[in-house]
Amino acid sequence: MSFTSVIILAAGESSRMGQPKQTLQWEGTTLLQYQISQVAMTSAAELIVVLGYDSSTFRDLIPKNLSGPGLKVVTNENYFLGKTTSVKAGLRSLDSQSGAVMILAMDCPRTSSMLQKLIDCHVEGIQPVTVPSYQGVDG
Repeated sequence: MSFTSVIILAAGESSRMGQPKQTLQWEGTTLLQYQISQVAMTSAAELIVVLGYDSSTFRDLIPKNLSGPGLKVVTNENYFLGKTTSVKAGLRSLDSQSGAVMILAMDCPRTSSMLQKLIDCHVEGIQPVTVPSYQGVDG
């Protein structure tokens, strides 16, 4: 199986929400902790969490003894310039062995089974980019 890296984008200010999305409650935990725990249950070999706004506060939400993929926490000092700066910060942190990358928005939680299915479909496929679809609509 290919070495798969997952990047969770969690750097935003949540300005339209009015409160930090990272700390919203989801399935008995915070949204950030939920998404990290779900990735940890997949075959991903590496997990990169990109923080930005108030990174020291949100860093405290990240489990210290995560089992599963190797964990890196990256701070994007330019988060206010847009999401692409966080994508680039995550990509710069990739392990050189990484053969596949999944980029997740922290505020769109996915279960471990859904994430694993996406990883498996990409590894089994022959295309360089995998885009999920449902009833003929890409997502």
